[in-house]
Amino acid sequence: MTESRIYEIKNEYLSLKVNSFGGTIDSLTLLDKNKELIYQIEEGGWQNKDVVIFPFISKGDFIHKNIHYLVKANHGLIRNALLSISKHDKEEIIFEYSSKEIDLEQYPFKFIFFLSYKLIDKRVEISAKIVNQSDETMYFSFGHHPAFKIDLDNSYLEGIDNYFPLTDEGLLDCETKLQLNKEKLPLNKESILPFKTLIVDNYTKNSGIKNYILETGLGYKVNYQIPSAFIAVWSSDKGNFICVEPRFGVTNIVNEERELKNRKFYNSLSPEEETSFTYSFEIIEE
Repeated sequence: MTESRIYEIKNEYLSLKVNSFGGTIDSLTLLDKNKELIYQIEEGGWQNKDVVIFPFISKGDFIHKNIHYLVKANHGLIRNALLSISKHDKEEIIFEYSSKEIDLEQYPFKFIFFLSYKLIDKRVEISAKIVNQSDETMYFSFGHHPAFKIDLDNSYLEGIDNYFPLTDEGLLDCETKLQLNKEKLPLNKESILPFKTLIVDNYTKNSGIKNYILETGLGYKVNYQIPSAFIAVWSSDKGNFICVEPRFGVTNIVNEERELKNRKFYNSLSPEEETSFTYSFEIIEE
């Protein structure tokens, strides 16, 4: 098997490095200050920097045509896949992955998955394109999970109105919507960990792109432009980082249908149909 590689794109402001294994962000550097913005793996901490989520958010355990399927890894297939390079120039990189026979044992749909990263000044634009190569409708979710470094005592996230709680079993209660009642959500462990994962209601806001501002406390902000129905905010109990995750689809919910085609908030594609998802974040120096 071909070994994974780190690919770099760069402009006058940013250097972005991406790993072909899983298509994940490995490094994002603010060039004028030579400052690394992405969490780097620490002993005893979270052992990832980013996760590309497809075709399931969290656990893929479902029934399709009376057959039980179980995706082995949390967050799906792509995170453990070696992606091939489709395009690589100075400011854009596109990865490609075609489903394999072994994938069909976990997820019974053939697909092609494209993942692109593009630099536009101080903004990083991330897009995924999914093509259904099956002879039936396929169902899926997509999300992204990059971890930004933060100063725990001086960081906050701005723009959250409502959220959905998780049960003790980690299931989303999408029938209960709660008000955050904070203009700025502090990101210290005492504030963020009780949520387990904070699932933000982006679904009932006005249509279009929504902005969320991450104050890192490290001399820069991150302005997210996200059109997805849900957004997850997560950190582990160790490590000075936060993940603000666009989720085009939903995690496992309370009273979830076992039959995949009957599940709420999933995306679907007819045979040979394709769709794309795009979001971006911009680095604002202070």
